[in-house]
Amino acid sequence: QSFGKGNLLISISEGATYTNYTTKGALDGIKRDHIAGDRDPLTIEYGVSKRWGVGINLGGDILYADTKAMYGYETKLNRVPVVTSEITADVHYHYFITDHTDLSAVASIGFAGVTIDGASGDSHYEYNASGGIIRIGTEARYYFKKRFGVLGMVSFYSSGCSTKDEKPGTFGTGISTHINGFAWEFGLCYRI
Repeated sequence: QSFGKGNLLISISEGATYTNYTTKGALDGIKRDHIAGDRDPLTIEYGVSKRWGVGINLGGDILYADTKAMYGYETKLNRVPVVTSEITADVHYHYFITDHTDLSAVASIGFAGVTIDGASGDSHYEYNASGGIIRIGTEARYYFKKRFGVLGMVSFYSSGCSTKDEKPGTFGTGISTHINGFAWEFGLCYRI
């Protein structure tokens, strides 16, 4: 079987994310943009029963945001890299299992962060925010060898990050960042 109790699954994937990117500040109000980006997660899952697994996901996205429009901070670049990070606890339910195919649903909850860090001319700029994330999705694995396979995944997520508990940056203090969207990924998986 492609999944079972005691299995350890390791997956690494690459994909794209499509977001509703929102910032909120007391003086600046609410600002929104639609931003596409790249996604790169590592997932580890352990089979606790014939159909259920638990695991962790370490991932992140790279988006490009207009800091003037979203945070009121102007750089020499039109859009700058925004790096999001997440670590989540995951629950997987494997609803279709054959010798080579494994389809599962996954729900995740965890910690998220947003970082903007760069230079514009001689000046350095930085924004740091942290908070939480929830994600739901479905995964499909196909094992072409006993232990090696390919993975495809689609997920929907919502995160909210605030500057409240972070070290002060050079801009955006008091402005929270909320990112909602969906992602699709493809990659490789290994079963132990």
